[in-house]
Order: sequence, then structure tokens, then C-alpha cells
Amino acid sequence: MKIEPDQSPLTPYTGDDDGAILSSTISGQCFVVTKGGSNVKLGLVPIFLYPKRLYYHYKGQIAERQTAYRAQTKPYFDQFDAKNDNASWLSAYKKTKLADEGLDELMPLPAKKTYTDADGKFEVTHNLGAFVLIAKGQRLVGEKQEDYSWRISSDKIEKGVPLFLSNQNMD
Repeated sequence: MKIEPDQSPLTPYTGDDDGAILSSTISGQCFVVTKGGSNVKLGLVPIFLYPKRLYYHYKGQIAERQTAYRAQTKPYFDQFDAKNDNASWLSAYKKTKLADEGLDELMPLPAKKTYTDADGKFEVTHNLGAFVLIAKGQRLVGEKQEDYSWRISSDKIEKGVPLFLSNQNMD
């Protein structure tokens, strides 16, 4: 049985913007702190800015589809006995997790986009009112991939103070 998440286009946002403002700049750095206390700078992490209302409009639709997809795949997982068929369960889980996360690809292009440099630093200038900053990074630790994501509302960002994307404010 193959179950696919709904990948049809999302309903367009037709509301007004969140109050454009004069140009403003956000600067900061993206890094993680290891259990040993070392700082690992994350380069080439995409930093997206979305107008707040637009972001939550689309994210709400995606969340509904993810919930429906998880409900559809639950019976499939219920057939596995994790103790006796762990390899099959894990393989199925990885496939459905990728499909579920793939729904995020339905998000429209951000209003602003930049990448962190080799030292994990970034700077983005915008004229958005209320917005949401999204960043997703990853790194290899041995053979294991660690995934990181941040979602920070503009009301949590202090003007003129560097924004640190780290373990402390990850999703």
C-alpha cells in the first residue's frame, strides 16, 4: 500500500501585509553547542523571512495535510511489531517522515532569503512589518545526521542586538 501526502497547491493568501516599515537589518550567527561544550558554526544555512500572516496562513494548511497524512499512515505502522520487525518499521518510518517533511516544500518563496557564511554569520535587510524568520541546518556527527530548525517571530528579535540561532532557541 502506497500512501502519498496531498501535494496539491495551497490556497493563496489574499490578506493584507503585516505593515511594511522602513528598511531594517537583522544580523546574527548560527551555531550549535555540543555536549562537550564546543561551539560548531553552521555555514550555508538558509535564512528565510516571511510576512507573519502569510507564513501562518500557509503553515496552517500544511499542518492540516500533515495531520491527515499521519492519520492515513497510522494503520500501516500498527501492523508492525517493533520488537520483531524493527528494520521494516524503521524503513517505513523514514519514508513517511521524508514525505511528511516534504510538505514544507509547498511553502511559497520567502520575502527575503540569505545564507550563513562559513562562520555561521548572516545579515538580511528587509522592510517587512511583523515577520517570521525560518532557518534549517544540518551537520554530520560521525555517520549520523543532526537536523536543526529555528522559527522565530519578529516580536522575539531585539533591534540592534545580534540574533544567535543556537540550541537555546531551536524548534
